[in-house]
Parts: sequence; structure tokens; C-alpha cells
Amino acid sequence: MKMITINQEELPDRCPTGIPGFDEITNGGFIRGSLILLAGNPGTGKTSFSAKFLYEGITRYNEPGVYVCFAESKEKFFRYMNKLGMNFKSLDELGMFKFLQMPTVVDSKMMGEIVTEILGAVDLIKAKRLVIDSITPIIQLESPIGVRSMLHNALMNFSHTKNLTTILIADLPFGEKKVGYGVEEFIVDSVILLRLDYRSGRPTKRYIEVVKMRGVNLSTVIYEYSILPNKGFKVYPPLNPGEVKIDPKRRLSTGIEGLDNILGGGIVRGLSNLIVGPPGSGKTMICLSIAAEVTLRGESVLFISIDRPVSQLEFALSSMGYDVVALKEKGLRIMTVPSQKVSPYNIIEDLYRMQKLEGYVILDDVCSIRRSLGEDVFMHIVEELVNFFKVNGITSIFCLTENPTRWKDIPLSVIMDNILILDVNIANEGPLKRSLRVLKAGMNNVDFRGHELYLLTGRPVIK
Repeated sequence: MKMITINQEELPDRCPTGIPGFDEITNGGFIRGSLILLAGNPGTGKTSFSAKFLYEGITRYNEPGVYVCFAESKEKFFRYMNKLGMNFKSLDELGMFKFLQMPTVVDSKMMGEIVTEILGAVDLIKAKRLVIDSITPIIQLESPIGVRSMLHNALMNFSHTKNLTTILIADLPFGEKKVGYGVEEFIVDSVILLRLDYRSGRPTKRYIEVVKMRGVNLSTVIYEYSILPNKGFKVYPPLNPGEVKIDPKRRLSTGIEGLDNILGGGIVRGLSNLIVGPPGSGKTMICLSIAAEVTLRGESVLFISIDRPVSQLEFALSSMGYDVVALKEKGLRIMTVPSQKVSPYNIIEDLYRMQKLEGYVILDDVCSIRRSLGEDVFMHIVEELVNFFKVNGITSIFCLTENPTRWKDIPLSVIMDNILILDVNIANEGPLKRSLRVLKAGMNNVDFRGHELYLLTGRPVIK
């Protein structure tokens, strides 16, 4: 068979955006010299995306940029972007950035003067990147034929001739599915849509959709994203835990008497674990004990409580005989997150911010998420977290309040690697009898028999 060779010079030159995650999902960013339509509802982050595109272009790739704005002042733009970690004022002083504040367009005849001014700014700083925010008021002054002519003859030819990668921002009203007259997306090289998903009682989700990108092969086209303080726009590519290699010989001791023996020597590092049981069965006590013992062994531990105050957990640790101050000094971090505001990406960003991308992460009790946000959102959040933890080699433990007799109905049983079932038997006027057994074990040679669970001086012991 004759081998087919590809001339690398014939491949399209790429313009990396520098936006975390975006270049990954587009296999390198935009095509250099292309015209991109960025459309979205109000508040979706169109300005944040475009500003990040310019800022990273200047600071990382030494490519000057021009921002043309019809809506806000230069000072307001600088202040807002500074909160997202982008100091455009300094770049302006260096002559690498130009902000053009344009008047409100009331007549299509003004377009000639505006284009001339943009050309002058591009030539002045030898810009390689351009953003026009927004083209919506201009489109409204033209007929469909006029819009097509303007995009093709003025902006597209201009971008291609100057090898200028240009983003055109368009405002998309809520409920509207097309931009302007609907011809714009057929003229440009790429179309990116930003959308908000508002649902009562649930965290707002942000989605970026790569509708079209000439010259780029795309598989998945819809992704979640965030706009972060001091970081700006960030896209979350899908995780592939299937490529992770787990070594069953690398184990973490729980520090709980009897539990390591049942698990065949401890928990395999990097696996996901679910502890299920009714109220009072000892789930939180086991998790707190693991958190304390692992911390004392020098591991990194983040304990995330859903809805429960940190002070309550610290009191429980003290009652179990642990020195909370000493545990904090050794690296134990306890934080609480309201169930209605839980987002997998917020937790992920907290981990990045704390640089805790190893050791243990414990979430107690995820049942609160299901109760507040519903089954579908609950499953999405937990699955995203499990995948993230596994890809980053983090050993995760999730606590779920559930009747153990209904374990077959537990949807997380498919997602989790290991499942421990706790139960409590309330005898009439007799002592509480707690029990523990392993329901599911991934890569573990475990004891599947039932065992008695005791809380001696508050600390769990399994026999």
C-alpha cells in the first residue's frame, strides 16, 4: 500500500486562544486569520471570553490586540478585567493593546468611518487579534443583504488579508435561537454559542457550544465552563478516567481498627468509595476518623461537608479525642458547601486553589445534594467529581444517607469502585447495634461478611 504523506505547510496555521480548556477541545484554537462569531445570552461571559483571547495573545504569544467596544468605557473595561486577573492597563501603556470606544451607531453611513478607525488602530500596533463588541446594533441597521455584504466584503476580507484573527460578539436574547437575520453564521468561519441554564433551586450552569469551525474536526461540541475570579474564562473538557492506571498494591490505611483487614490491607489509592447507611449508623464518624488518621500519617485530606457547619465537625473530632488545631497544622482542611450551590467545577477549582490534588477528598453527606437539586443533577455532580478525582489520582469517599435494604436502588452503585453498607438495629430498650459489610469491591480482595461496628469513646472499631 502506498503511504500518504501530509505536507505540514498545507495544514492551517492555528491561533491558540490561551483560554484554559478551549484550545484542547478545538485541537489548537482558532484558524489564524479567521472570522469568529461569538454569540450568547446576556451575562454568559462573551466579553470575558474575548478579553481572555486578547490578553493571552499578548502576554503568552506576543500578539498585539485591539478591542472595539460600542457599549462601555475604557476605564470600566479595565476595572472589570482586572478583577479577572487581566491587567490591560499595563498592556495599553506598553503599546501592545488598543481599546477603541465607539459611539452608538445610528446610521449605517457611519460604518465607513468606524472601519477606517479600526484599520488605523490595527496598523498602529501591528495587531494580530481583534475583537468587536458588539455587532448587534450594526446588524439592526442593515438589511439581510447588507449584513452579508458587510461581513463578507469588509470584515472577512479584512481579516484574511491582514491575517487577523477576529471575534465578532453578538447579543442573543433569551429564547432566541438565531443571531440577527440568521445569515451571519453562514458567512463567518467559526460560530461559538454561550448559554446559561437557569433552573429554579439549582446552580446556574454555563455551556459553550462550538457550532461551527471550518478546517477543524470536532467530536463533542458542548462543554461546561466557568468565569473565575483572578482567572477569567475556563472551559472544562470531558475527562477520560478509562485511561487512568490504578495499582492495587498502592493502598491507603484508614487507621480504623479492623477496617483495613476487611478491605484487604486498606483502600486502593485513586479509587472512589461510597459509604451508605441510615441516620445514626456511624457514616460521619468513620469519615472523620479516616480524615484524622490519614492526616496524622502525613497525607493530604480535604473534608467537604454539605450543609453541616464546620464548627460541628470540629467539635465531633474533639469529642473523639483528636487535637483539631494539630490536624489543621498538618494539613487537614474542612469546608462546608450549601447543597443548593454545589457545583462539581466549584469544588474542582477549590482543589486547584488549595493545591490539594493528591491524597483524600471526603464528601459528607451527598444526600443533601439529591434532596435539594434532584436526582439528575445529583448524578451529574457526583459522576463529574468521581471522574475528576480518578484522573488526578485522588482517593475519594462519598457518604450517602440511605436505607441499606434499598441498596439495589442506589444509582451511585454503578459509578463507585467500592461500597460499604452500614446499618443500625434499634432494639426495644436495648443498646444500638451497628454493623458494616462490603457490598462492592474494585481491585480488592475483601471480606464480604457482616461485621459489628462499635463507637468506642466516639471512635469507630470494627470486629
